[in-house]
Amino acid sequence: MRHAQYRLDPDLLSAHAAAPFLCVPDDHEVANNMRVTTGSGGDGTPEEFLPRRAAAYQAYYEHLPLRRRSMPRGPDITAARR
Repeated sequence: MRHAQYRLDPDLLSAHAAAPFLCVPDDHEVANNMRVTTGSGGDGTPEEFLPRRAAAYQAYYEHLPLRRRSMPRGPDITAARR
């Protein structure tokens, strides 16, 4: 919902109309200083964290202009290519 809210901002809409954007994922899309399977600080468990990461990547994919091959598969996303 937060990504969708940001996309309605008039200034952001104007900026997107004026210039191309490069989407660069950051660990803050999911958790501050994210660890691969346990989240922020490494104090969680994969069972708690991986569903959260999957939901975050799904929202990222749905609200940014990414190619179909970047569609997340559970808690994994192809965010870079050659």
